Amino acid sequence: MKLKLFFFVLFLSIVLFLTPSCIFRSNQPPLIEKESSGPSGDTLDDCITFEWLVYDDDGYVSLYQYRTDGGEWVDHVAKTSYTWCGYKEGDHTFRSGPKTTKDSLLNR
Repeated sequence: MKLKLFFFVLFLSIVLFLTPSCIFRSNQPPLIEKESSGPSGDTLDDCITFEWLVYDDDGYVSLYQYRTDGGEWVDHVAKTSYTWCGYKEGDHTFRSGPKTTKDSLLNR
């Protein structure tokens, strides 16, 4: 009987110790270490590859999105690079960002 009581109290102590850290911790946005690497200025390349690093300590990034020249956001699964080919001569912009397990899209 004492052994059962001991294990019950031990179990209850563990649950009470772990519960506050699980329940009351708010989700933090992922940290974007390097938003993108790619050329700036003039380039003569036919294709350009952009790469980025994202860390999410309290979840995981479920997918990335990108957009080119201010267009619509495009789902890009869980890849951290994108190669853009077939763009026309002129000025262009490339943006990327993560979508987390909490389904929150960051302001990008």
